[in-house]
Amino acid sequence: YCMWQYPRLYGCRIPGQQVDTWRQNGLPKQRHVIIMRKGHIYKLTTFYETPSGEIAPAPAKYIVDQLHWILNDAKERSPHPVGILTTQQRDKWYEARQRLLEDSLNQRSIKDIETAILCVCFDEKHPDLVNCEAQESFSDVQRSLAATRCLHGNGSQHNTINRWFDITSQMVLGEDGGYGTALEHSALDGPPGVFTNIMTMDFIERFKYNFLDEISDVDPSSLKPAEKLEWNLSPDSVRDIDEAKHTIDKNISDVDFYTFSFDEFGKNFPKSLRLSPDGFIQNAIQLAYYKLYGRTTAMYESGGTRWFKYGRTDTIRSTTNASHAFLKTMMSPLATPLEKFKSLVESIKAHSEYTMEAISGKGIDRHLLGLRILAGQAGISMPDIFNDVAYSRSTHFCLSTSQVPIAQYKIFLCFGAVVPDGYGVCYNPQEDQLLISVSSYYSNRETDSILFANKLKESLIEMKEAILAAKMPDSKL
Repeated sequence: YCMWQYPRLYGCRIPGQQVDTWRQNGLPKQRHVIIMRKGHIYKLTTFYETPSGEIAPAPAKYIVDQLHWILNDAKERSPHPVGILTTQQRDKWYEARQRLLEDSLNQRSIKDIETAILCVCFDEKHPDLVNCEAQESFSDVQRSLAATRCLHGNGSQHNTINRWFDITSQMVLGEDGGYGTALEHSALDGPPGVFTNIMTMDFIERFKYNFLDEISDVDPSSLKPAEKLEWNLSPDSVRDIDEAKHTIDKNISDVDFYTFSFDEFGKNFPKSLRLSPDGFIQNAIQLAYYKLYGRTTAMYESGGTRWFKYGRTDTIRSTTNASHAFLKTMMSPLATPLEKFKSLVESIKAHSEYTMEAISGKGIDRHLLGLRILAGQAGISMPDIFNDVAYSRSTHFCLSTSQVPIAQYKIFLCFGAVVPDGYGVCYNPQEDQLLISVSSYYSNRETDSILFANKLKESLIEMKEAILAAKMPDSKL
């Protein structure tokens, strides 16, 4: 696999007039992180040059002391949290940033933020979340709140003010013990981002000794105290911040998000039948949609192309003739369990074949995207295929899905639906359970995340029941 994406965990997206740019940050040039608390922003240098010329982390005790200072300093919420500007539509954020840059003090603060290795967000407790040490007893609503804290911060009255969403990796830690990561997706894909979560949790699990006593090679006299970044905000910038609050609160209130743990079985069940767990879940998602709307739809699944240098993703198109036949068979009152099982096997086989084509560079979507972009850049008339209704319908993904398997921790992953009338479904298939997140928009009267989740649970159970009935002794497989 190409490992090119991993250094890109550390960087920042910069708004541009017509197109954004992305800045790579990291050692040895950049040595500081950004700490956010109640909308205030702090700079903390965490790496230093040792007397021998090597780059080493600052003493752990020193870092902890500086974090305590930050938590004590940020007693009140910032009245004008500049970070919320990063939630705006990109052109508006570009214009707001330009206004900020007219002042030299703001220039220094923005430079410190945009050159940081990463951002650590110390969030306030949400009133509806209990102590996350007891998260095993979380309700689905509480799980959903914990997940959306990372997704969008739950609004300007909560923790959305405590973000700089352009920074690629933001580690989010709540007063209640909750932990997660918010990723800016343009620089990299899910698996490298999840890597930071796993490494952090591994560290917590493995190093339960008092690491504050560790010896550091850094000269104590070179250590710099944490610095609060200051701003000189014009009336126009204050208005920009107020407008950003209003806009993001409106957008967040439209997000219908639901996270749940499906505990009837995990990937162990399809694996016991030598079936692809991913193909099994993909068919269940399609069946849930079919139950709700009585039709199939274009379905996107992210397929990694990291077999290739600089590979990102291509589209696994899970809606196939075989999957449509499976849906019709599952919904038919005349179909036998054996027929349902055989139809599912054929659909999973078709999905596995398309998956292999997509991840080996034989998918169609990135090639077509490249041709469409080239046509626009060359100033030639758009080829007819891109104006065809079939192309439009086939790229309107009412089901946008992604599998991010993580075996060792109960990690939920989430993202938003990509079309107004669609769903975003992200799942972590573990051995004995499936961790699933569903998103849609309240503004669309046809979608409902909880209803979809319930239909998905129902579909998974019905598929298992059909298989078990088909495998009864009197059935001929």
